Amino acid sequence: MRFNLLPLIFLFLITGCSTTTLSGRREESLKRTASLYYTLIMWKHFERAYVFVHEEKRKQFERFTSRIKDKLNITDYQIKEIAFENDKESRVKVILSYYRYPSVSEKNVLLEDIWIFEKGNWFIYSDFEDEVFR
Repeated sequence: MRFNLLPLIFLFLITGCSTTTLSGRREESLKRTASLYYTLIMWKHFERAYVFVHEEKRKQFERFTSRIKDKLNITDYQIKEIAFENDKESRVKVILSYYRYPSVSEKNVLLEDIWIFEKGNWFIYSDFEDEVFR
């Protein structure tokens, strides 16, 4: 009886490539979602950004947005890094450029937000308590 390695090698290559492809799609999905979320926050479309907030953090998000809506102005953001902790959790490092009334001096801050993958979507899982937002 002769054992043929070709089917086994083929199976190994296909599963290896699909894992990489899924990982790439997952990262691209998170990058698009996070980018849309930060854009909505930047333009103060808080009611639209709300859908990207994890259910457990939505009350904190509402308090946060009511506190900052007239004070904080985000002028730009740049996603610097996406690091996957596991299949369901990731950390997104983003630099926000902002100013707070009454000042008009622009500042930058590096935030590290946790994102959770649930029900086929990414949700931000932040406490919204960074010094920039106080």
